[in-house]
Formats: sequence, C-alpha cells, structure tokens
Amino acid sequence: TVFWVDNITLLANTNTAPPPPPTLRIAAATPGLRVAATAADQYQRQNIRTQAADAEGNPTTYSWVGNPQPVSYAIKIDSFPGAAHSGFQAHLLLVPEAGMPYGPGDSAIDWNAPQVVFVQIANNADGTGTARFMYKTNLPSGNSMFWNTDPTAGPVGTLASISDASPVGTWTVTLRNNTEITLTTPSGSVTNVSMPAAAAELFADPLFAYVGIQPNGTGNLGQSATLGRVGISGVATPVEDTFTAETLDAGKWAVVAADATGVIPVPPTARYWLSWDAPATGFVVQAAPTLSAGAWVDPALGNILQMGSQKTVLVPAASLPSAGTGYFRLVKP
Repeated sequence: TVFWVDNITLLANTNTAPPPPPTLRIAAATPGLRVAATAADQYQRQNIRTQAADAEGNPTTYSWVGNPQPVSYAIKIDSFPGAAHSGFQAHLLLVPEAGMPYGPGDSAIDWNAPQVVFVQIANNADGTGTARFMYKTNLPSGNSMFWNTDPTAGPVGTLASISDASPVGTWTVTLRNNTEITLTTPSGSVTNVSMPAAAAELFADPLFAYVGIQPNGTGNLGQSATLGRVGISGVATPVEDTFTAETLDAGKWAVVAADATGVIPVPPTARYWLSWDAPATGFVVQAAPTLSAGAWVDPALGNILQMGSQKTVLVPAASLPSAGTGYFRLVKP
C-alpha cells in the first residue's frame, strides 16, 4: 500500500498566552558584607581572604603556631538562609602558603591545598546552626580527611562540633599553645579539643585566612549570608572589620570567589533590596514619589545581580525619592 502525502502546512499556535510579567519584591537591606551564591555551581566558594602584607608592605602574621598568646578568629553572621536551605554554610579556612599549588588566589583552596583548617558553620533542617572544627594535612586535591571520624580509617579530621539555636551571631575559634582549640557559639557555649602537635606545626606563617560561603545544594543557589564582622586577634597584624564602607577594604582583604559579583559590601546608607524573577527581558526599574502619571524616573541603581532564579539590586538612600515616601515598578519602556 502506498500513501501519497502533499500540501502539508504548519501553523503556529497563536493562542498561547505570553508569560506573566515579573513580580517586584522589596526587602530591607542588612548592612555588612553580603556573600551570595551567584555562580551556577552548588560547590562554589565565595570567599574573601587576608592580604599577604599590610599597608606598609610588611608581611602579615595570622597563624597561631608559635604565638605566646591565644589567637582568636571570630565571624559575626547577621543574616543567613532559613531552615528550608539546610546545608548552606559559612566558613573560616586557615591555609599556610607553603604547598599551595595555585597560590592564595585559588577559590577552591580547601580542596587543592595540602594543609587546611576548616571551620564550617552550617544551618540545619530544624533551624539550628552547627559549627565543626576540621583539618587536613598532606592531602592535596582532596577533602576526605576533613570528614573522617574513624581512627581506623586514617587520620581523624573532624575534631569537634557544637550547635546553637541559630547560625546567626558570633562564632569564635581560639587556638593556644599550638594545639589547644576552643569553639564558642553565639550563646556562649564552648567545646575544647586539641590537635596533634605534628599537624599544628604545618600551619606556621605565612598563613592566609579565608572567610566565605558555599551553598552545598542546587536548591541553595542564589542564597546568601551577611557578615557583620570578622576579627583576628592575638597576632602581630590583627584584623577588625565591620564592613561599613561602600567598598571592601583592599588593605585587609582580597576577593577569591567563583563569581566576584556575589561579594557585595552593603553600607549603612543602603536601604533596600529589590528583586524579581528572571529573565524579565526588557523590563527596567523605575521610581516615583507618587503614583501620578509622568512622575516615574530611572532611580540610577547599581549593578543588577543574578541570584539563582532571581535578579536583585541594591537601593542606596541616594536613589530614594526625595519626598520621603516612594514607589518602585518594573516596566517595559
């Protein structure tokens, strides 16, 4: 049997409704250093790190090894993803320069460097937060030692963990006499452990401190934490930063991130975050002091960031309508 087919016409379905317009949302801006998972990788590291020299060009000293007094590293977290984003982490990494295969600008330094102290602060599904003190030695391009708790399986890398009601607040790790370690939670609870002396000796200066976040899950892409303070005390070149400037202090920090646009200083003059669903092609933000026709203008905002499935932009005080009240909208010109 033979079928002859001719005169076939394809017609577009013109009854398909266009996608709905994006919904604009507004939220108060928390001052500090907002560190966001803006890259498309669930294992991205978004870090800042200490500089190798101070403003006068003198080498910095951030290691506790051989220091006659206790050395403390403190991170104050002012905002953090909720329990729905469990596994999201903030972290402190202490990494000696010796043995770094790609130098201190490596955003995956915790994986690539052979010697790393890793203090992880993560949220849990019940809303609590847990800090873990972990380390690895003589293990480049790997991280299995961090998570090992079984002495029969090799060197134990997880030395301590302690939880608190929330990840928000100040977490501090203090090291003394080379090997003694104290972890302190925001509520003041402490746990004390020690690391082997032979391992501690590998963390002598020059040493870099990295502070940042990692999403640890595709559902956490676009999430962020705001750091209100980072302090390093007890060393010859201490660090104290509350991130109140409009730019990151280059005398103290360098950005080491999978996507540097996700490291965002939020000064006290910042007022709001505007966000809307992507892609929103062709839409622009406008502002007005009233809803009257013809009053809408370009508020001259900064860079629009892609955070997961959303676009977001910071609204400084200078971009607010002068009348003291105002409105924002998304439109296609």
